[in-house]
Amino acid sequence: IDSSRQNVGIDYHGQTSRSDFMVRAYYNQLEKKDNTYQDAEQGPAVSDFDRARYRTFVLDGKDTTRLSSKHQLTAGGEYRYLDYRGTRLVGYGDNAREIHVGDITKTQSEREMHFSSFYVQDEWTPTEKLLIIPSVRYDDSSQFGSYTAPKIGLTYKIEDHLRMKVNYGRGFRAPTLSELYMYFDGSVMMTLPPGVIYIVGNPDLQPEKSLGYDVSLEGEWGRNFGKVTWFHNHVNNLISYHNISAANESPMILQYYNVGSARLQGVEAEGGRDLTERWTLKGTWNYLDAWDEEENTRLNMRARHYGTVQLLYNDRKENGISGVLWLQFTNDYLYNSKNYSYRMLNISLNRKWNQQLSTFVGIDNLLNKNLKTRYISGR
Repeated sequence: IDSSRQNVGIDYHGQTSRSDFMVRAYYNQLEKKDNTYQDAEQGPAVSDFDRARYRTFVLDGKDTTRLSSKHQLTAGGEYRYLDYRGTRLVGYGDNAREIHVGDITKTQSEREMHFSSFYVQDEWTPTEKLLIIPSVRYDDSSQFGSYTAPKIGLTYKIEDHLRMKVNYGRGFRAPTLSELYMYFDGSVMMTLPPGVIYIVGNPDLQPEKSLGYDVSLEGEWGRNFGKVTWFHNHVNNLISYHNISAANESPMILQYYNVGSARLQGVEAEGGRDLTERWTLKGTWNYLDAWDEEENTRLNMRARHYGTVQLLYNDRKENGISGVLWLQFTNDYLYNSKNYSYRMLNISLNRKWNQQLSTFVGIDNLLNKNLKTRYISGR
């Protein structure tokens, strides 16, 4: 696999007596050439290949203005252009042409999408204890039309170190090019064993539309801190994927599809203690009840319980060292009608050299956990 990436961008930040503003533009391009070889009598021969070029152009900006002592208004927008050219569209692309590598011939084609969005929000503090943030966002895509999503959030300071937060709003997510049109096999994805799984797009996908709300309580008590949140989301046309291959067929074929009506609700909690000025012990736990309301079954590829136990270090020096050692646990992860539970230990260290430069080193899966059924292949 040969990959090349180019990134270029420019940002401008400005400030006046009442406002802060930012505008930026950037362009990214990623090209990948993938050849798969198989031994033959005459030597290695190409048995498969893949070509892909992804391009992204973004122009966005925002302005935050202090209207008064009680109101701070933020408004912004974004334009995003996405383009793919390669061999993964399998009949869904434009400007098709054949390309040849060795004795293999494939069709290369392209597809593009355009997105634009605008948003405005007000940070309103009617009293010293209450913060209200109403907002509205407008999204428009070249393929799925427009959608307007309002939201409101409230934070109430019960006392100096105890706060309650409430959020309520709507959401929208259009399918990506990959979810709509692309065809991936295990040898391309690299995160899966080669030839075991194919993932195919679905041009009939519809955008996700959601309605959600949550309530949180958070605070600090001396060296202790904590937060607990209850959340509930109802999603129409949730984008997921399921197995469309015949029973016991290999390789397995997964395809994106819309879950007509889905419910995702649960509890998130975290708590910890500053052991010393440099050392902190922290734990997190998430419980998720993810349900397909049409089929009356659990949603695939989601864990009921997920959490971490973290030991954090920070010498709090201007040019200092920080790090974290964390145990990650996953329980009742549903995959192909089976539940999986596992643990992994990870470590990361960071050194800050000055205001412009820092370096880090880390090891994921420190104890070399191997779980083939979940495609966890060790350290």
